[in-house]
Amino acid sequence: MPLSLKEIQSQLLDENTVLLEYSLGEDNSYVWAISPNSLKTFTLPKRTEVEDAARRVYDLVTASHRNVPGESIEQQRKRLLQADEDYPVAIAALSRMLLGPVGSELKNKRLLIVAEGVDQAREVKRSAEESGLSDFPRLRFSREEANQIMKFASRNNSLEALDFSASRANATSTELQNYRIVHFATHGIINSRHAELSGVVLSLVDQNGKPQNGFLRLYDIYNEGLLSRRLSPAAALRSAQVAMLQDKRWHNPRYWAAFTIQGEWK
Repeated sequence: MPLSLKEIQSQLLDENTVLLEYSLGEDNSYVWAISPNSLKTFTLPKRTEVEDAARRVYDLVTASHRNVPGESIEQQRKRLLQADEDYPVAIAALSRMLLGPVGSELKNKRLLIVAEGVDQAREVKRSAEESGLSDFPRLRFSREEANQIMKFASRNNSLEALDFSASRANATSTELQNYRIVHFATHGIINSRHAELSGVVLSLVDQNGKPQNGFLRLYDIYNEGLLSRRLSPAAALRSAQVAMLQDKRWHNPRYWAAFTIQGEWK
């Protein structure tokens, strides 16, 4: 059930957090800025302008993934250099468009963004197809594998999660820091075209048959400091992104800017 404004302000937000919700329209778009004690509305350009600006940034960020028929190595090098030069201007324009009107409300605050939502099932299907898979057949002996492993583990110092319990929520729980060995008996995806979509597939539905995010992507597996430094999910992601930004090998936004946290951010 959707939360009311008062519930959002009292249950999700604190004095250091602002929630931004965007809505794109044919004539005008809007963003609502919600703090623990206020709600403000700001007008943005129409949908086509926002989408064109976003597409421009996306094309520049993903330039290295694009295959141009007949393109020589030298032509590709020049194209990627041009994309890197054009990116700062394009991202600045998009930032002014989406964040400029609401800039006075931010003031170094943590931002929670309400978007239309990522279709996780579609994301898993896309990565599977790019990896040469068409389906995820049931692994006939994964339960037996887990049970055999548990026979050698101390019941007082082990955790077995089967069926619907083999979820992304359990796999990313801070409780895992209590265990020295973590074993997954499930499907894995190695995506050579888009490495960030590599990962393991856990239960994609809950006990009621309702779809849920069960795709544990590559950066989730790395834990981003969640366990080793006990950072919050948002802080761990930011720490990892800053580290990549400061590394000359990975400083280009195409390597780190796409990662986001969805769901529980605390």
